[in-house]
Parts: sequence; C-alpha cells; structure tokens
Amino acid sequence: MIKKSSIRRICVATLALFILLIIYFLESYRLVKDNNKLNNYYLLYCSRNVLPENIGYINIDFLFKDELGREIQIPTVQLDFTMPKRFGLSYVDENGEKQVPVMVHRAVLGSYERFIMLLLEQFKGVFPIWLSPVQVNIIPVNVKYHNEFCKKIYDLLLSDDIRVEYDNSKENMGKKIRQSNVMKNPITLIIGDNEGDNNLISYRKYVSEETYSMSIDEFIEFMKQEIKKDKRCDNGIYY
Repeated sequence: MIKKSSIRRICVATLALFILLIIYFLESYRLVKDNNKLNNYYLLYCSRNVLPENIGYINIDFLFKDELGREIQIPTVQLDFTMPKRFGLSYVDENGEKQVPVMVHRAVLGSYERFIMLLLEQFKGVFPIWLSPVQVNIIPVNVKYHNEFCKKIYDLLLSDDIRVEYDNSKENMGKKIRQSNVMKNPITLIIGDNEGDNNLISYRKYVSEETYSMSIDEFIEFMKQEIKKDKRCDNGIYY
C-alpha cells in the first residue's frame, strides 16, 4: 500500500512541474544552480528566449524510502533541452520563425526492477489477491486418480480470468502445500476423493490451517467477490 504521504509528495512535485512550465514561457527568467548536484541539474525559472546554452535538462524525481530507510528514485519527469538539438528537431511558430522544441521525458514507474523491489518490500511478498501473480494453486491428493477433476477445475477458473496454477508434479501432497505457502499463494485448493465424488472444492487461505469446502460455482463466485473486495480504492490508493 502506497502511503498517503507519498501520494502527497507526488502531487506536490507534479504541481511544481506544472508551475515550472508556466514560468518557463514567461518573458523574464531567474536561474538557480544547485552546486551540490550535477552540473546540468538546475532549479530554475527561465524563458525560452533567454535560455542559457549550457542547460541540459531539468529533473523532477520522486524518491521513496525502502525498508532500510534509503531513498530510491522511482518515477521521474524531465525537461530535455539537449536531445531536440541533437536530433535536429524544430517547428515553425506563429511568427513564421523556426524554433527548437523542448522534449519531455516521463517514466511513471521509473526502473521496473526498482518498482517491483519496493512493491515486494511493501507487501513482504504477500500480495493481495487482485495483484497476486497466482491467485489459486490446485494440489491433488493423488495425481493419478484426481488429475481429470483438477484439470476441469483449472479450465473453469481460467475461463473466468482467475490466475491459476495446477501442481501435478510427483512430489507428495505435504511438500506441495509447503511449497505453495513458500510461494505465498493466496488460495490453495486440495482435491481428493471427497471433492471428486461430490463435485466440490476444498481450499485454504495463505498460512491458514483451516479448510473450507463449497461447490465449484460457489468458489468461482467467492473468488470474484474476493478480488473485487480486495481491489478497493481509498483516495486513489489501491490495497
């Protein structure tokens, strides 16, 4: 869950970029260079007509703290004054004069690797059902005798856009259940003789020892409701 303070920081930074763009097109300018940053990193208010030649780009970076308290840059927005010149880009303004445009770079998620790393840290690997890569893991008590019924359940869940895996490996059932918990799957189905004979499914939630039973249709409806309920939004924040 992204904290509300982080959302506020993103909103403030976005507003700052908007103000920067407005001031950029004014006739007067003020340039402030941050000597503690890179030479081409500026905090500035500048007009297009008097833009200094040595300005390369302007960055607005969004920093997030990881579990160790380190600040890591994820999203970034950049005004680039260099690349349009290198590519020879131009346009004709309302006065019929050729002008060099300003290029805007935007990376909403920044580095995908960093974003996924912070996401894993935030949830400690236990994703909510709507976000989990595998929502349901099917484990047969005996692959030889319960394979057909497990495949039927697999196909039905898949047809309803539920992300499902079927563990038909030769490992024993206890090891498969432990592995499912290691993978932090939200729901694990245990399919045996009782389930096959009565057209039922039995499931466990992550790290829970309690087992619930219901019909396949009831389980599919249950999963849809769980996903819908889990994917709730509070002020733009999904849980």
